[in-house]
Amino acid sequence: MNRFEVEFDWPECHKPRCPHEHGEPERALGLMQQAVIESIENELRFETVTRPDRSCDDDSPEDTAMYTLASLLNTYNVHHAGTFVKAARLLLDAYPALVPALASIGGN
Repeated sequence: MNRFEVEFDWPECHKPRCPHEHGEPERALGLMQQAVIESIENELRFETVTRPDRSCDDDSPEDTAMYTLASLLNTYNVHHAGTFVKAARLLLDAYPALVPALASIGGN
């Protein structure tokens, strides 16, 4: 959504029989509604990418984790991300719970 478009269509005054030309509030509202719809669609689209459903109901937690990780490794592989660090960052962004799990692995 372009803020200028909304401001252009939003009336500046509410005087009856105003000689100035004003925009259409209905169009401005439509632009805002469309922006909200697109935002929700994008959020749902990204949720299906970052939270793939690759398991069956009768799978064990280990199998569910394995299939999910395999799907994420396919989605965020190093060939697409450019480097292993960038691919790892994408995985950690998708699953923040991996941070404490992997951070505790390091030797003390």
